[in-house]
Amino acid sequence: MIRMKSLWLAVVCTCVLAGAAQSAVIISDAFAGHANGASLKGTVTDVGNATWNAGSSSGSGLTFATGDFVQSSVTNKVNWVPYAPAVGDICTVSVDVNLPASGKVDFGFDSANGSWPQAGGNAYNFLLYMEVQQSGAWILKYRNASGANGQTGVGSGNVGALTTGTFYTMALQWNLATKTANAWINGAPVVTAKIITNINANPVAYAGFGNNGSGTLKVDNFAISAVPEPVTLLILLAGAGVAVLRRRS
Repeated sequence: MIRMKSLWLAVVCTCVLAGAAQSAVIISDAFAGHANGASLKGTVTDVGNATWNAGSSSGSGLTFATGDFVQSSVTNKVNWVPYAPAVGDICTVSVDVNLPASGKVDFGFDSANGSWPQAGGNAYNFLLYMEVQQSGAWILKYRNASGANGQTGVGSGNVGALTTGTFYTMALQWNLATKTANAWINGAPVVTAKIITNINANPVAYAGFGNNGSGTLKVDNFAISAVPEPVTLLILLAGAGVAVLRRRS
């Protein structure tokens, strides 16, 4: 009888934990504590111990600024960190962005193959990315199966002009198992359950952001988070249930 109760408790715990599973921060950086004017390239993130690199051998074009953020006035300069999610993970990249007048920011994921981030340095060559303008116009783009440089549009819209001088939180989520994208600007959904079946098959290996417009782009609070794919999660939680059984038997 006691063992049956223990088994029931283990099952209940496993199911509850599975339902309550939330995104875990894998990598994050608040860009604090660095010398004003120093390059972001080569520094290490606050969480995840990931090293920032640049899409151009000439330098990142992104530097630390007083007030603990990074900025760039150079068009088409990007920075990225290595990030390899597990197969089936639901992963999200987010940034706080202050856009100049007529400015643009690009942020998202890339693979280990292609012109970004290994060469070229353009801010529009991601595997999957969001481009947001100060006007409020946004577009979701991706690199298709034939390998085109991240220029295939799959959705667009406009949330209304973004106030220059104000940071807005922007996030892009990618479900590796279902090839489904979601995106938010300041908490408001702009892309909802967008399935991209012909995205390039190369796996995600990087995440980052870049300046793709005129004026000085400012970025703060970069983060990558992930929800484990369901099979792995259930295995982990089932293991926790078995542990409960062993302690009570």
